[in-house]
This record gives sequence, C-alpha cells and structure tokens, in this order.
Amino acid sequence: MEMIKQKYVEMEDEINENKRLLRISEQRFKSLEMEHQILKQDTEQVHQRVSVLSETVAEVTEQKTRALMEIENEARRRRKVEDEIKRFHVAFVQNVKSKSSFQSDFKSIIDRIKSQQQHHHRHHHHHHPGLENL
Repeated sequence: MEMIKQKYVEMEDEINENKRLLRISEQRFKSLEMEHQILKQDTEQVHQRVSVLSETVAEVTEQKTRALMEIENEARRRRKVEDEIKRFHVAFVQNVKSKSSFQSDFKSIIDRIKSQQQHHHRHHHHHHPGLENL
C-alpha cells in the first residue's frame, strides 16, 4: 500500500512538472507568435516604404523625362526661330542689294537717256517734251 501511494505521489509530481513545462512552452510559443506578428508588420511596413519609394522614384524619373523633353522642344523651337531670323536677314540683305542695284541700274539708264537726249539736242534740236525732266 505504501508503495502504491509513493508511486501515486511521484506520478502527481511528474504531472505537475509536465504542466509547468507545458505552461512555459505555451508562454514561449505565445511570445514567438507575437514576435512573428511584429516581424510581419515590420516586413509589411518595409514593403510599403519600398513601394512608396519606388513610386516616388518612378514619378521623379517621369518628371525628369518630361522636363528633358520640354527642354529639347524649347531648344528645337529656338533653333527654328533662329533659322527663320537668319533666312529673313539673308532675304532682307538680298532685297536691299537688289533694290540698290535696281536703283543704280535705273540711274544708269536715266543717265544714258539724258546724255543721249543732250547729245540729240545738240545735233538735231528736236524737242521731246517730258524727257528733259527726267
């Protein structure tokens, strides 16, 4: 009888020890689970930050690309205007030259007519009304 009682007490002790170990392992499991949750949240936050950053980078890159395109367009427009100004200048200079050459041609024609007229006057005394006014 004593021996059975002894056995029972030992078994009870063992059961209590097992319960204690189980409680400890349950606590460990809970704390591990909490850590896991925290890590998961951290990971999600990191992922969110990364995606926000990559979106920002994409936006900045897009803005840069747009700015570069605008600069290129502006440069192209400026070159066009410069070309037009050059063309206008060339045309203007040619126009002035042709006008002055026209004037000098015209002047030489008139001078020739005048000299012919004077020459004619001297020799033939013919009267051409209007020509001496030239």
